[in-house]
Amino acid sequence: MKNLLTSLCVAILTMLVAQTSSAQVASQQVPTTRVQQDQRNLYLTDSLVKVREARTKETKRTLNEAKAELDAAKKKYDEAKNAHKQATKAASEAKRSQKMEQKAQKARQKAEDQASKAKSAAIKSGEDE
Repeated sequence: MKNLLTSLCVAILTMLVAQTSSAQVASQQVPTTRVQQDQRNLYLTDSLVKVREARTKETKRTLNEAKAELDAAKKKYDEAKNAHKQATKAASEAKRSQKMEQKAQKARQKAEDQASKAKSAAIKSGEDE
């Protein structure tokens, strides 16, 4: 972006210098006849057309560069968005897996407790007989 602005400033300054030089040359030639006046006006018109063409060309080039930068930024955004989506998916999968593991651990603990109670009850009933 910085390079884009720098090149744009350089191009504008170059065009202004060219336009100023053309105007100085034209103003130094003082027309004395109608033909000379017409030639001078034609020269000034040609100079303005050339300056406008140069500006248009530079603007188009700048616009193309900006479009390229925008496309690159969109691509990076899409990549980051996809990476975020995958990370979110992985995090939710990990969280779901952790919950399943916790449920399994609780079920094991409950089964162990019931087995222990059953064993105690069996031992106790064996002692009562």
